[in-house]
This record gives sequence, C-alpha cells and structure tokens, in this order.
Amino acid sequence: MIVEVHHHLRRGGVSRVMCSLARILRDAGEDVMLMAAEAPSGSIPDGVHFAKIPELAYGRDYDSDHVDTLVAKMREAAGEDAIWHIHNHSLGKNPQVTEAVIRLAEAGERILLQPHDFAEDGRPGNLRLLRSSLPEFPSKLYPYSGRVQYAVLQERDRHVLCKSGVPREYVHVLPNPIEGENLAASDRHPPERLLYLTRGIRRKNIGEFLFWAIRYASDLECATSLIPDNPVELKIFREWEAFVSETLQVKPSFGIGLDDGKSFADVVGWGDLCLTTSVAEGFGMTFLEPYLMGRGVTGRDLPEITAGFKQDGVRLGGLYNGLPVPLDWVDDAFWRRGLASVNIWRRAMSLREELHMQELKEAWTLPDEQIDFGRLDETAQRSVLTHLQSEGFSRWTRKPRLQLGFLDEDMAHNRQVLETQYDGDSCRKRLQEVLKGFSSDRCSPEFADGHAVRDAFAALETLTLLRT
Repeated sequence: MIVEVHHHLRRGGVSRVMCSLARILRDAGEDVMLMAAEAPSGSIPDGVHFAKIPELAYGRDYDSDHVDTLVAKMREAAGEDAIWHIHNHSLGKNPQVTEAVIRLAEAGERILLQPHDFAEDGRPGNLRLLRSSLPEFPSKLYPYSGRVQYAVLQERDRHVLCKSGVPREYVHVLPNPIEGENLAASDRHPPERLLYLTRGIRRKNIGEFLFWAIRYASDLECATSLIPDNPVELKIFREWEAFVSETLQVKPSFGIGLDDGKSFADVVGWGDLCLTTSVAEGFGMTFLEPYLMGRGVTGRDLPEITAGFKQDGVRLGGLYNGLPVPLDWVDDAFWRRGLASVNIWRRAMSLREELHMQELKEAWTLPDEQIDFGRLDETAQRSVLTHLQSEGFSRWTRKPRLQLGFLDEDMAHNRQVLETQYDGDSCRKRLQEVLKGFSSDRCSPEFADGHAVRDAFAALETLTLLRT
C-alpha cells in the first residue's frame, strides 16, 4: 500500500495535490491510503483508504512516549509492507512527526520524503522548536538510503539536498499533477476582476496585493480566495483587514472561496486574471493551475520556483522580479526592526555573527534610493500604502504596472504544456518508477548534513522580513 501522509487535509493546495495523486494511483490499480490528523473538508476519492491519526496534527509538545504511540498507530493503520510518501517531515510543525519518520527510516521502512517547505527557509520558530525537541538535531533530520529517498518539486531543492550529502540518485524532481476544470475564457476584456488564490498567510504578502488594488482601484475588482486557519496567521490577517477598513479607500474582498458550496473552479471562474505576490512558495501551483482553467497569471516571480516551469516550456511573461518603492517612505524604525528580526533569525539558524546595520542597508537598498516592497514587514508596508494613497504615483518616473493582457496563443501553449508534462499519467509514471527503484533489502540510513541545508538558505539577499 502507498500511504500519503501529511499533518492535515484542509482546503488548499496540499490537499488538492494529495487527493489528486491518490485518485490517479488508484486508477492505475494501486492500493492507496491518505493519512492525516483529521478528515478532509472535502470528500476522499472513492476506493482510497483514509486513516485518522490525531497525533499527526500541528503541535509543539515533544514526548518520546508519544512518538512511540504515533509510530505504532501509523504502522497499524498502514499494515505490513507499506510504502510511505510523507510530506514536509522536517518542517517543524510537529517535532514528534519528524522523530517518528526518523524511527521509520532507521527501521528500514520504504519512505519517499517530500519536503516542499523547509524550516531552514524562513521558518525560525519552527527551527527553534526542532532544535529544542529533537535530541540529535540537526544531524538526523534528513535520512537517506536505498529505501529512503526524496521527491522535490524543482532543481533548487534537489541542489540543496545533494549539496548537503544526499546522493543525487536518491533525489527525484517530481512535479505535482496539475488538474483543473476547463473553464470558459472570461468575456471581460480588458479584465475587470483580479483574483489572488491564497489563504492570506504572511509569506503570501497581502500588503503587495493591496498595493495593486490601490494601483488599479478604478479598473479592477480585487479579491482573495481564502483566509488563514492558523491562529497566529489569522491575527496578522485580521490586522490587515482592520487597516483596509480604517485607512484605505479601496475595499477588496477577502475569502470569496470560504463558502463550502463553492468549488475551486467556481472560485477561479470568478476572476478574469490571477495574481500572485508571494515571497516564497512550496508547491508553486499558483503559477500553473490558472492556465489550465483559462486564466492568465500576473505578479511577483520567484525564480527558484519558476525556473523549472520555464525550462519545461511554460510561458510566464506576466511576472515581475520585484516592486521597488521610495526608500524614504520607510523610517529608521523599520531598519531597527529589520536588523533585530534578521539577527533573531540568524540566531535561530545558529549563525552566530551579528549583522550590522550598514550591511543590511547595503544588501537591501536598490538603485535610485529604492527598496523592494517584498522586503518590508507589515508595519512598513502599511506606511508605504498610506503614502501611496495620499501621494499617488508622483514619485515614480514610470508608474508600476501589471501585465493585464495575455495572448491567446500563450494561453493555449501553456495549457498544452501542462496537459502533456504535468498531467496525471505523466506524474504517476514518474512516481511509480521511483517507488519501484527502492532497495528490496532493509538497511540502516545515513544522514545528510543538517547545517549544510541551513547554509543553503542563509543568504541575506534572499531574506524578507515576512519570513522571519
């Protein structure tokens, strides 16, 4: 049995991918199980088993006895001779899950680990939790063997793991299946509705979504699809809602997809064009899914994620590399907060050298006394948006613009690429080939250099305060 494991199956990209993959494997004759802390909000594909293991939920308490219980429950549910496909084992959302995976690996189980997010990549709180909980952190965080291998979504993550000691033959680039209802093209030209397919967590950079809502206030109705579930993220999101209500003249809609009666296709179909302003992505589905559903994608590029898509032939010409704003729209307090946050982040990463203010300013200041909006924390972003609303774009030599028009041939081309290279059959065949290549003999794993994984994400140039 192939067992797909994650903390949760709530509405969102992870759940869609796991359910799609389970259905595709089932159709190919595989025995498949979804395993999570709670039943999904949507339906489980017919013929796919589901195991509810509450101990998989997000959690901060670590207890060795609880790990024993978790491992026992997982094994009991999956039965003998399971192949485990485990998502984000090292993210630090629940250290007991991380330790359980290590024990399964040391027992010689067959495991495909899929880290689509890394605690080392802008998750200092998660990293601190792993360090305080796991007795052998980080030396045993990344096991590998002929029976413990990795699936990653792009070459950057393969490079990170290989540079940290995992043999290249054990790290496989396996794109997710991209599925979507074939929606009719929008009949509104030029576009009138701009949709951000996001849950509104910090790294999705809601402030930049509001920047564009102000910029196109007279032309576009703007909305996001969901709101956060996580209480910490929800508190920050509510602060944005209050700022919009009390300060901004534009009133975008938040969470138009919250109605349980709305399908994903219904939500996508609301918009004429999809936007992304995220400063970091795991799956990167937001760059692809809309094209399969007749909608273009505009917004912030993330080259570490999109490079592989572009190599596969996907045309992503609607993306920009950054959003420079006047440096004097942020005050000295921003730099003090920024320096403090960066140094806290560095300590969480076990990087002992303190950064100095001048180093931070040199790394983040752009030509013509500008700074990328995506570098800023929420307080500084709100300051910029307040300036923008009162002063308009008089400070810009060239007014910032989104690409709002897409050539029909590019839309058709992207659909064809997705239907041939990211379709269910192609992704299934790649996954099955990897799983068949696992060693038949149980063996003890070796472990990658956890510090080397950390160092791969330590460059100041790639850091944003929304990820500290």
